[in-house]
Amino acid sequence: MKAVNLLPDDLRAARSSGGQTGGMVYVVLGVLAVLVVMASAYAFMGKQISDRQTEVTELEAEAVQVEARAGALAKYEKAAVAARKRVDEVRTVTDARIEWSHTLREVSRVLPNEAWLTSIRATASPSAAVEGGTANPLRAATADPAVEVTGCTSKQDYVARLMSRLRGMDRVTRVALSSSAKADGGGGSGAKTGGCAAESPQFNIVVFFKGPAGAAVPAAGASAAPAATPTPTPGAAK
Repeated sequence: MKAVNLLPDDLRAARSSGGQTGGMVYVVLGVLAVLVVMASAYAFMGKQISDRQTEVTELEAEAVQVEARAGALAKYEKAAVAARKRVDEVRTVTDARIEWSHTLREVSRVLPNEAWLTSIRATASPSAAVEGGTANPLRAATADPAVEVTGCTSKQDYVARLMSRLRGMDRVTRVALSSSAKADGGGGSGAKTGGCAAESPQFNIVVFFKGPAGAAVPAAGASAAPAATPTPTPGAAK
């Protein structure tokens, strides 16, 4: 039996075109969905790039501030370095300094009543002693600081006692007797030679001390700066 379409002609055309339109709608919706996804991804990536650029700008600003602070503190660092250098220089000078005032106090402390000094001379090195006009050959025995003492005693035995007491001073390494003899009293009893009575033995002793810590002690005959030499005390009281 043959099927018969009872719909009018205008309804038949609308039904046929409706099937095609429905398919196009799905295609358009798919394209729109893809565009929405792509727009969202683009916006997200753009926000990330903007955030990174903002972070880079902030870091650059912080770096500029840090450099400015470092530049402001550079002068203080230079001052600190200069201060440390001056402290080291002062410490070096202090370590190499010879405390002659302490040495002279030690000599006065150990000097016995039966001995008195007519002169005392302290030198930092043999070369300084030569520059000062000394002619004592014992002074050149070592390059250490030394004190040359000259004076008188009542007896020869007291010279040995004096040398023993001189060895008890701080930092003493050696005590050498240059001479010990009665003066040639050609003028008779009671005459004085070199500040000593004719009957009193005259002595000349060299006391050597350990050099200061860190000091470069020059050898005998080497060039050296002038030594600090205490003022001689001729005719010191007994």
